[in-house]
Amino acid sequence: MVLLGLVIGASVAIALALGPHGALVEAPSPATGLMLGGNPSSIPCSRIEEVARGLDLGAPLLPRLATKCAISGSATGVALTWSTWVLQLLGWALGTLSIAGLTGIVRKT
Repeated sequence: MVLLGLVIGASVAIALALGPHGALVEAPSPATGLMLGGNPSSIPCSRIEEVARGLDLGAPLLPRLATKCAISGSATGVALTWSTWVLQLLGWALGTLSIAGLTGIVRKT
């Protein structure tokens, strides 16, 4: 479970690191979001919105948080998308192993 917390923390850290560099911008409205290859706006998100978006992207089972931030179509937005995909896969794998270990499915031989 500690490793899963580290994965979520890493996702928030990546969102905080890449957000000010154009990876996260305010979407014009929740309905429109991000069009392929398009940039919703150039207004940067606040730090708390970046944290919320990082939690949203990194936590596999948490419900989605309501945030105005969208991932931009810039190079840093693409880097944020790829890194969160890797972290989500890692989170699911660690979560699955944690549950398997707690229920005793995996046994030492």
